Amino acid sequence: MREAAIVSTARTPIGKAFRGAFNRTHGATLAGHAIEHAVRRAGIDPGEVEDVVLGCGLPEGATGKNIARLGAVRAGLPVTAAAATVNRFCSSGLQAIAIAANRVVHDGVPIAVAGGVESISLVQNHLNTRDADEPWLREHKPELWMSMLDTAEVVAERYGVARERQDEYALASQQRTAAAQAAGRLDDEIVPLPSVKLVTDRESGETREEPVTLLFDLPAYEWPDEASRSLTIALHGDQDRVRLVSTALIRRLEQYQYPYALLIPEVEDALRVALG
Repeated sequence: MREAAIVSTARTPIGKAFRGAFNRTHGATLAGHAIEHAVRRAGIDPGEVEDVVLGCGLPEGATGKNIARLGAVRAGLPVTAAAATVNRFCSSGLQAIAIAANRVVHDGVPIAVAGGVESISLVQNHLNTRDADEPWLREHKPELWMSMLDTAEVVAERYGVARERQDEYALASQQRTAAAQAAGRLDDEIVPLPSVKLVTDRESGETREEPVTLLFDLPAYEWPDEASRSLTIALHGDQDRVRLVSTALIRRLEQYQYPYALLIPEVEDALRVALG
């Protein structure tokens, strides 16, 4: 049976939502930048990419239309590359990778791009809510409209996950992220993206554009004292990418001594309640 393997990765840094480096950067720009560099790192011709599958939790506005298609074209891939956008909310990027892997294994696709893209800054506060309710569902299954926070409360109660255990896990996640950042373990997957962010003066309310290049992820939160551990919720946004290819391509790359690793970095931007 054919196998699928990840042979190159690239992503943008993770910016702070609403006030960060990518608060004016279109989703196609984010996705295109990461796709372009993942393809370049693999050392293949962009025309060899047959399919692009991107996950997006909020596929509208700046990440709307078929954002996978927009990102592919923005990356310089030819229009012969097909593309599909997948929504499974917080697991959208992971689902996209699974779909691309199946395309390689079962459908004979030689090279596929997969990952996730999100722009909290440009989309979350501008959602289209017109006619969002469906009367029968609202009456019989209102929990379908629950927020993630409400859902988390239900899960915690149903499965007996105490707040103390949640805090311990959140702290461990922060510590692991901080350790990985300090050791430089995330550096190779990041490709800085020069951008222009919108800055608002707190006193006057006036806005201005400011060129900026975010080189690394925002640092993991450093707890100043024990008492504040459970009080901080970090909202991050606006990042992206992973690529999959068939085993046949990996063998060809090995022939040219191309270094590759089977790894999956964080590919969804997301709301991060303990890391991002």
